[in-house]
Formats: sequence, structure tokens, C-alpha cells
Amino acid sequence: MSSSNLFLAGGHHSRGAFFGAKRALLLLLGPMLVACAGPRPAPSVQLRAFLGASDDGAYSYAEISESPGAALLARKVTVDARGKQTSDQALEPASAQAALAAAAQAGAAANRTVEAALGAVSMEGFSLERATFLAAAEGSTRWSLEPVQGAPCELILLDEEAELRISMRLPGGREELVLYRLPKVGRTRIEGVLLLPGARRALARTLSVWSDGDSVYRLEGLAELDLGAALATLLDARAVRALQTGRLAQAREDLERAVRAAPRDAVAHYNLACAWALLGEEDKAILALGKAIDLEPEALRDQALRDPDLDGIRHRVELKLMIEPRSEDLGE
Repeated sequence: MSSSNLFLAGGHHSRGAFFGAKRALLLLLGPMLVACAGPRPAPSVQLRAFLGASDDGAYSYAEISESPGAALLARKVTVDARGKQTSDQALEPASAQAALAAAAQAGAAANRTVEAALGAVSMEGFSLERATFLAAAEGSTRWSLEPVQGAPCELILLDEEAELRISMRLPGGREELVLYRLPKVGRTRIEGVLLLPGARRALARTLSVWSDGDSVYRLEGLAELDLGAALATLLDARAVRALQTGRLAQAREDLERAVRAAPRDAVAHYNLACAWALLGEEDKAILALGKAIDLEPEALRDQALRDPDLDGIRHRVELKLMIEPRSEDLGE
């Protein structure tokens, strides 16, 4: 099996650099916002407003950025269900100016203005009603995602001295995976989270406002949260512990949930292959291993060569074709 040394003291094998890359992806939006929230950022006003979602989990947002000496940025952006930007078109000048006027009028007040200012702006095929808004309470907040994720889990907003942090946890679990960090600069808030259709991703609605002399800096942001990847990582970590202690049925159940939450999680597919192999389900093990190696061939092919959890399918021709070195790999 492939285990995570982030959560586990030991394990049959370590994910090492592969898991590290995954964790960096989950935390990507945190450092990006840290850079924006320094003492003298380039934009004096940066606004992002959610414009709606489609049934498959794609979404659209408006972005407006104004800073001294720079051209006004005002656009509408769409992002597909896998997180890839698919279109970028100009936002109507009147709408952009209305949003900037509302932000200027708010000054240093700790409330978002862009949603009300852009209330009439829409994108064809996207609807606000397709997203579910989870409002944050004062201080720390916990939201149960069981109805939409298909597996019991909690999304947690923590209000700490230096930052606001959003993380995910399995009920009763000791692991907590950080999805997003927002440093406290001036007046800082996370108003809540928008759950997108399919419940694999969400958008945190953020606000940071601070003054520098006579200048007021306002950032009204949207931070994407990869819920599917986070849930898969937590389920995978719990499943690895179950495999290590012989609870094969529990491990298999968690890993099946993990690959549903994040179909492109190679490590979850790999560990599911290990669980099926240990349960004696050879065909299912071969299928899961094939998906894992298709997604991450270099790291997982080498691991499969030496993993004792796969000994039960070591005799299968399909396994040999997937993992054994070929003549072209050896330079022949």
C-alpha cells in the first residue's frame, strides 16, 4: 500500500514526494493570498463575485481590479468542473464602475459589497441557485458535509490569532487537512462557503480591508477549495491504518469512497487495488491498479514491483504487463 507520512507515524511504504505534491496543490490558494495581503500590495481594490454554477460543478465569477497607474481589469471568467479556466470575457464598464463605487463608499467597513453591486450581472448557463451557501458564525464554525459528499466529514473554519483557516476532518478522526489559510491583515473575514454541484469543490467568500496612511486596500475574494481531494486524502489515510491492522472490509469501503470523491487520485486507486488483492478479488485489484498506474505511472509502477500487498495478484499476466520493465524502458 501507499501511506501518508503526514498522518501516520509509520506505514508499509511512504508516499514521499508524491503525497507532498498533492498537499501543495491543496494549499495553493493560501500562499497566493498571503502574497496579496502584504503591507503594500499592487491593487488597491480587488473584487471577485460568484456569478453562478452549472449542473456539472463548473462555475463563473466576475473579477475587478483597480490600482494606481494600472489599467482597470474587469472581466467575467468561467472555470470548468475540473478547475480549468475555459473562458474570459470583458465585464460591462457600467457594472465595473458600480462595483468600484460601492467599494469606495464602504471605505474600511468590514463587509463585502461586490455581490450587491453586481446583482444584475449573470452568465448564460450558470445559476446562483445551483450553489449552496454555508454561512459562517462568529468565531469558529463547523459544517457537516455528509448530505452532499456521501461520506461523513466536517468542514471547519477556525478563527485564530494570526489567521483564519478552513480544514476538513472525518468525525472522530485525529487527522485534519488544511484547505485554505487567510492571514489576518486589518479587518479580515471569511463570510462562508459556497458548495458547488457535485460537492467536490467549494468557494470560500473572503474579505480583507486595511489602511496605509490615507489609502484603503480592499480585497473581496473567492478561494477555491478542493473538497474531493481533501476527503479522498483523509479517507485514504484512515484506510491505510485499517489495512495495517487487518480491517480489510473497512479499508475497502473507505477507499471506494475516496475514489468517488476524487476520481483522479492515483494513490487512492492504488490502495484500493491493495485492498482488493488482500481480499482475494483479483480482477477488481487489477482494474484498480490499472487506473492508478495510468494516473501516476512513474511512482506507482516502481512501488507495485515491490509491494507485498500485491503478492496475491503477482502471478497475473496483466500485472506483469503493467509494472515490469519493458525493453524500451531499458534502452534496448
